Amino acid sequence: MFKFQADLSKLLNRYINQQHVFGQNDCNILVAEYIDLVCATEYTDKLKDKYTSIPEGLKICKDLTGFNNVLEACETHLEKSETIETGSVILIKKKHKNRIYYVASIVFNNRALVEHENKYQLINVNDFNFELIFNRRK
Repeated sequence: MFKFQADLSKLLNRYINQQHVFGQNDCNILVAEYIDLVCATEYTDKLKDKYTSIPEGLKICKDLTGFNNVLEACETHLEKSETIETGSVILIKKKHKNRIYYVASIVFNNRALVEHENKYQLINVNDFNFELIFNRRK
């Protein structure tokens, strides 16, 4: 448990106060790194530096990872839940033209890492709306 919290803290700390850049440290890369951490996968290497915008990322995600969006990755590797805990991945549904996609965040001590004004910061998880919660399998 403590190793997981330490590893998660190290992951999130790399994002805090960093500028949001598609294909380098966006929410898809964040969740890829998280799934790599908890499931020993290699999604980060498949995605990093492969796109520079939402439309580009949506277009190539399936080819690079086998998933159409971050929701499918969460459904495959994590458990849907009603409970938020440290390490929860929370998803917010968005739409780009006719395509549904999800903005993702990871929770640490009831604070979620979110992009605000093009920089990542931790905010209270109760201060914004989200649709879905996924937790790591135990």
